[in-house]
Amino acid sequence: MLAAEIDVLFGTEMNEILRILREEALTALFAAAAWKDFKFRRIPNRLLAAGVLMRLLLGAAEAYLYGPGKTAEVFLREMGGSLLMLFLLMLAVRIHGCGLGMGDVKLAGTAVLYVGFYRTLRIMFWGFLAAAAAGACMKMASGKRRKTEIPLAPFFLTGFLLEWMLGKSFCVWP
Repeated sequence: MLAAEIDVLFGTEMNEILRILREEALTALFAAAAWKDFKFRRIPNRLLAAGVLMRLLLGAAEAYLYGPGKTAEVFLREMGGSLLMLFLLMLAVRIHGCGLGMGDVKLAGTAVLYVGFYRTLRIMFWGFLAAAAAGACMKMASGKRRKTEIPLAPFFLTGFLLEWMLGKSFCVWP
């Protein structure tokens, strides 16, 4: 297909270029969500809709380069993973009220569209770990016993950057 011709022109695999574009778009989405969450304590639906639209545009480029069959398979897998992530996180919010807002839930569901279910789990793991460390430091510094709300999107950005820097070699998850 066209991907092979582009590979010859640019000397790199088109799959790698599209992966980089997906990661850069997700980085921009996480950064914008982190700023909005930190500043206003909410993640706007318009921002998340723009992230989904960007992923659909990248998916259209993938469909053009690789054909509709392979793209449909990947799209269905990503949509299934996104719906599973949304369901599990909304269930956790409803049952436990675990400190996640619906903006955080939708941000995680959008991230699955870009990097897949398991990588999003790793991002959330690192993000929650960073949030727990920051929360413990805030609690020790203030000496208060009550709960303090902290925005999670900046820590999801931190988790994404940690996962990107450490890569799969640091984790044993798929």
